[in-house]
Amino acid sequence: MRKRLLSIFFPLLVVSFSLSCVNQDNKQIKKILSDRQAAFENKDVKLYLSGISPDYTQKTEDKVIDIEELARRFESNTTVFESMKITRKDINIYMKSSGVAEVYQKSLFNLKIETQSSTYKTVEKIIFEKKGGSWKIVKESDLDLFRGFVFGSG
Repeated sequence: MRKRLLSIFFPLLVVSFSLSCVNQDNKQIKKILSDRQAAFENKDVKLYLSGISPDYTQKTEDKVIDIEELARRFESNTTVFESMKITRKDINIYMKSSGVAEVYQKSLFNLKIETQSSTYKTVEKIIFEKKGGSWKIVKESDLDLFRGFVFGSG
């Protein structure tokens, strides 16, 4: 009888624990995404970098982007706008393997320069890695988020 109870409850306990860990991971990732949004809206490079892995490197066609270059690109993407409001929706987090997560989210950027406003929509893909118990961004959706974006109405 005791073995039978253990054979029923042990798998339930394992599943419950696994779901609890995934739920905790999702919360940590969503917190970083919220901080990232606030960083863009407030032009706060320090807050932005708090969610980025210190080992961040990403290869482009012509060079390797490190965390310092990423910070420069963040500042060039945000300082041009007087204000920026971001709406995120349809956030999907996929645990790819132990310690790696892929996030897809739809982002709507409402941007303002002086008296002109414009809207920019994109689907972002952001890769997270868990190191030392903390999730960090290891690959940004786009190194130059507004590249090719034409500002203004029309």
